[in-house]
Amino acid sequence: MKNDFMSQLFRYVNESSISIVESADNFTSFLSFLGRHESNLTIANKILVYGYDKDATEVRTADEWINSGYEISRNAAVIHTMEYSPSSGRGYSDRIMYDIRFTGKRNTVSEDRNILTTAESGTVSEALIRAVPCRIEYTDQARAGGTKCFFNPESHSIFVTKGFKGFDDINQQLLREYSHYMMDKADRADYVKAHKDLRGYTYQRAVHGMEAVASSYIILKRYNRQPPDIQNVSVRRDTDPAAIRQSLNRIDIASRNVIRMLEDRNLDKEKGVENFSESSK
Repeated sequence: MKNDFMSQLFRYVNESSISIVESADNFTSFLSFLGRHESNLTIANKILVYGYDKDATEVRTADEWINSGYEISRNAAVIHTMEYSPSSGRGYSDRIMYDIRFTGKRNTVSEDRNILTTAESGTVSEALIRAVPCRIEYTDQARAGGTKCFFNPESHSIFVTKGFKGFDDINQQLLREYSHYMMDKADRADYVKAHKDLRGYTYQRAVHGMEAVASSYIILKRYNRQPPDIQNVSVRRDTDPAAIRQSLNRIDIASRNVIRMLEDRNLDKEKGVENFSESSK
């Protein structure tokens, strides 16, 4: 019976992966969920959490909540996720989790997140510029296509020119390029270099441009800012669930790396960046 249930979870993840990218509404709804959610779960498990409870923001097992000093309420909604235990010989097993809403724990936010959520748009733009993760260079030379902000993977720097339409435009373009930087940096990490055959991914700006836009959408929704218009954007043209999850995984990790940079003042910017080797099954 347990194997049958795990098969059902896998089937649901595959079907949901395709459904998430079938329409702009489905896609942006899932991206907004990722912006609210606080966890390092695999993207497959985040899809399961999203299916069980779209309002979930922080999930843990009962033991994890109890060990942190909190009890699960009697009416707590159960969320089934998958846990991989290769050493046990059982493969994947059912891991039951509960959202923070069903505990006595207050859902607090970091000081930096609160500032980015409540400050005026101009203040947010200034904060983003101060947090730039790499060298930033200002130029009067406009780029083709009207791009005012551009991460150059060869020089590992961001070029900024004039002509922004306002603070929302600044925020959207900066965070898009910060996401490009994070995807490129993860690609250059020592661990990733040693596991290219496992990951099958190499950062290419032209190929992963949509993912950077989607990452910026997650971040801006998290801070209640105007996100970019991605009504005509889709993750993949194909219907391969695993390929879709790989793309969603890159989007999720890039956005979390930028969020971590913005919300942790003590972050060593040369460390602490996640790679994309996480299982997408």
